[in-house]
Amino acid sequence: SVPRRNSGESVPHHVEGQGHADTALDAASASSAALEETYYAEYLRPPSRLSSSDWVDSIKSLPRSRVLYRIRHPLLSMTLMAVVASIWHCVFEMPGLATLSAHTLLGSALSLLLVFRTNSAYQRFQEGRKIWNDIL
Repeated sequence: SVPRRNSGESVPHHVEGQGHADTALDAASASSAALEETYYAEYLRPPSRLSSSDWVDSIKSLPRSRVLYRIRHPLLSMTLMAVVASIWHCVFEMPGLATLSAHTLLGSALSLLLVFRTNSAYQRFQEGRKIWNDIL
């Protein structure tokens, strides 16, 4: 008898001599799928929530940070200039700016803009991650 699919149509039998090749192909694709599943398993599971110990571990790993290593010279020079300006301001009792209201308003507006842009970028990233997860 000819095996039938759920829709009722018949499934053709293997042509003589191709059965071994199909079995090897099925085994190779199953092996490849298992390899991909283990390789991408980290990316396919939902993200876990961070705990306070994760933040402590991140702070402890800062001295080994490659990014921090690459920006160390500009970071140190800007920090040094800020310290010198602060000391200069305190030692010579330089007066502050007459009004800071414009800078305060501008800073508040820019911070809100930055928060909204970061939030929308994160939402786009999450949506892309979900779509990529569906593709894989």
